Amino acid sequence: MWWTLTLLLHLRTSTTLHVWTTTNVPCHQFMSWSHYEPAKHLVTRVIRGLIVNCGYRYVWDTPTVEEQREPGNTYIHSFRLINLHTWQHVWLYHWTPIGPYGRQCQGPLLHVLPISIPEWPEELYVATKLKGVYHTNTMSGPTGPQPTWSRVNGGLHSLSVRQLICDPIDPDRTQYALVGPAGSRKIYKRDPYDGPDWYPILTNAEALTLTGSVSGELTWIASTPHHPNMIYALFTSGLVANGIWCLRTGNRGYSWAAFQITASILSYRAGNLCPAILQGTSPYDPANVLYAALNVGLGGGFSLYRSLDNGTTWARADTIGGSVATPACYPDPVDASRVYMTAHLNIPNPWELCRSTQHGDNLVEVDGALHLGHFLDTLPGNLWLHNSDNSTARLTAGYSVYKTVDGATTWATPGPCPYPVRRLHVLSPRPNNLYLGRTSTALGPPFPTGPHTLWVSTDEGATAYGKSGLHPEQPDGGGDSIPYDAGGISLSGIMHTVIT
Repeated sequence: MWWTLTLLLHLRTSTTLHVWTTTNVPCHQFMSWSHYEPAKHLVTRVIRGLIVNCGYRYVWDTPTVEEQREPGNTYIHSFRLINLHTWQHVWLYHWTPIGPYGRQCQGPLLHVLPISIPEWPEELYVATKLKGVYHTNTMSGPTGPQPTWSRVNGGLHSLSVRQLICDPIDPDRTQYALVGPAGSRKIYKRDPYDGPDWYPILTNAEALTLTGSVSGELTWIASTPHHPNMIYALFTSGLVANGIWCLRTGNRGYSWAAFQITASILSYRAGNLCPAILQGTSPYDPANVLYAALNVGLGGGFSLYRSLDNGTTWARADTIGGSVATPACYPDPVDASRVYMTAHLNIPNPWELCRSTQHGDNLVEVDGALHLGHFLDTLPGNLWLHNSDNSTARLTAGYSVYKTVDGATTWATPGPCPYPVRRLHVLSPRPNNLYLGRTSTALGPPFPTGPHTLWVSTDEGATAYGKSGLHPEQPDGGGDSIPYDAGGISLSGIMHTVIT
């Protein structure tokens, strides 16, 4: 089939490569790739006695061939490579079996360079509870100068930012944010291709209409590189009989559909919703696996729900513990069958970290006697999992950052930080370089770096270096705090593309 590529995009992480193409006519594509460049064979034709160069045909002795993930003939074609290393080159081209003159119809050769991750990436976005979103392109490590911050708040109806995430395909340019106090929340998109300001793609009022609810809140947003145009939102109808919902858009916010997770009459606190990344030992395509941590009763049980069809239908996997707090879940980025969840198990030692190795079934405690659980409201914190080595993880608990290098069998910390740690962000290629955040604007003990709310550390927070403003009265992020219940730090991705 004759076709022309109208779009060629890719996203490379430290272990995966996602590639998307669109064509002017529907077809079914294949992708040949390798870690070394193919031979180029000149294609010529004799036309009216003249030898005409018609381009190149790419030839490997033993290429790896991937088939598009969509069935049948389509306009959009997606491919996913896994288990890559940051230092590896990738050459690839797309093709269909039948082309001109009985040969493959081949697209251009794409060379994806190895990932180059600096020690401390310069570009950083931070969401705050009271002053909106801040951006810097002069971030540095512990010994570097203070970054220069600028506000990025144009178009927002509120400066209370609950959550900030980067677009999985274009993280350098596009972000999504959940903004506003209870009752007036909106999901915003910021895409410089459309202008410098944020613009809403879903409001709380629209979510009420989608779900048929009379009350409720948007509580979480998530994205996945498996579906580049897809954004997920979690919505709870509160103390009415309409339950908790997964809202999904397949076109970056232009239209949404609602799928009920649970119809519990006491949908007290919806926690978070997270997609799986790599398949690992799971028999299911990770592009279709999602988890949601919910509190489905007024002081009732913490329940972990899962979807195996990209959020369309949901089933409760397990229930463990209970309180009025808001739980959180964290899928293992290396294995879609493994997922962590926070739980409140008993009164003397209420805060625990649990894990399932069976897609949410049979949650068991994995923090020993340390009580490392946290909640998205009363006891804020978060868990970070290495995206290519699931034996390595870190989490925040009180004044400390805990680390495991044996898959949560044992945890250790070098000692308390000089402030309560509430948020943790790490780039997997630099797992010892930590970005840390606090949530209180009140000054604690008279430490020299007390006013800072954003920090960097190379020793699990035992020593930390402030990177936000020192002066609360100035518009530089000083004195404010990153969201107490959401991912407030977004590091831009770094990608290199060469078409040869």
